[in-house]
Amino acid sequence: MKKLLALLLALTLLLALCACGETAPAATPEPTPEPTPEPTPEPTPEPTPEPTPEPTPLYSIGDTVSTDIMSLKLEASEPAIALDNHWGLSGSEDWGKTAYTPKEYNAAEDAKNPYVAAKGHTLIYFCITLSNLDRARLAYASSSSDLARYYKIAYNGESAATLKTGSMISNVDQYIGTSSGGILKIEPGTWCDTTVLGLEPGETSTARLFFDIPTDIENLTEGYTLSFELPNSDGSKSIFSFFVPAK
Repeated sequence: MKKLLALLLALTLLLALCACGETAPAATPEPTPEPTPEPTPEPTPEPTPEPTPEPTPLYSIGDTVSTDIMSLKLEASEPAIALDNHWGLSGSEDWGKTAYTPKEYNAAEDAKNPYVAAKGHTLIYFCITLSNLDRARLAYASSSSDLARYYKIAYNGESAATLKTGSMISNVDQYIGTSSGGILKIEPGTWCDTTVLGLEPGETSTARLFFDIPTDIENLTEGYTLSFELPNSDGSKSIFSFFVPAK
């Protein structure tokens, strides 16, 4: 009996040792899934900038501008309360030399002067020289009032103005109508009480004009801009602007 118990105990120990000697298989790790790459966003195209328009150049007193058939020079310009109304002695060298140019206002002297700005108004005098560069006569404007379509002024953000014509002088003969219905011939180099509406081939004329603007002269603290529209040979027009700073 004792031998049987000893044998059973020995078998039990042998089985236990065999169980301990077996090596448990290593656990196979689960494969780590590859991360799904985030889709690369399409690059946002840069907006195409709008082309910046070239600024319109501003010219100054003394500059000359031109198209292919006409040129213009701004000889002078300034604001005034009164313009000279004296023509001098007819036939003399001084005839018309100061007519329509700015003068110091004198209440007594200018009592009957038609070229005096009313209160709340200013006269903007300007003198221009025009030349015909074409081979044919250049019909610029149909009448004095028609010139207002081609000559403009801007000041203090405003543009209201009345254009008035003054005098002119040319390098060719001028013919103007008289009150009696006749025709008066004006010799070259002589000032006359009219303005430039057209130019003969090779003609150069200087004209004095002025704007009457509804603002006091003291308010022109930022200066003003004069613009002139000149014709091209293809029928189009070109605009040239001159800035006159405040004094």
